[in-house]
Amino acid sequence: MNLVRRRLLATGSLGLVAVTVTAGCAALTGYVNLLSAPADNPLGGVPVKWSKQASNVPFEGQKACTIWPLDNTIDVRATDAQICVDATLYKLVPGGFDGPTSDSLTVASDGSQENKGSVIGQYTHPLQARPRKVGTCTEGATGVKTVWVSTYQGCVPNTDVNGKPVLTPGSSYLSVGDARWKFPVVEPAR
Repeated sequence: MNLVRRRLLATGSLGLVAVTVTAGCAALTGYVNLLSAPADNPLGGVPVKWSKQASNVPFEGQKACTIWPLDNTIDVRATDAQICVDATLYKLVPGGFDGPTSDSLTVASDGSQENKGSVIGQYTHPLQARPRKVGTCTEGATGVKTVWVSTYQGCVPNTDVNGKPVLTPGSSYLSVGDARWKFPVVEPAR
């Protein structure tokens, strides 16, 4: 359970932690799918895409920032052998605080579903990025925030640390950072 909780804290999704505590692990995968965008499994050859404005952007938006737009984007392509991620993620850091020195993204899915090592599914090794400061935003009440961007362009093996597949044709979801996609359930042929 501690491993599951640590993985959830790493994604920054406190709502999922609350479900772990109140509803138990068995309901967690279903809850993740409720927050997911519908998509086709990228193993079928069509990439999945996600975008969302960065958190903590001042109300004035573009007028308050020296760089614009501040849209987080994640594109994922996959084969049986690897999962490739092309992502740009922004963080706004309050003035007086240091920016991030390193960042990572982990890919998760429910894998082969044969023998799950955890209720949530399998995780790949993380993709690494070195954030860089790209601008500032000014907001009356909170002052100056620095804008940092992390760019990810790379592939990881489509296996977890134990060699089990992470994304399979039977997977019901895919998660990369804050992005989540839910796949249609394909019934096996009889």
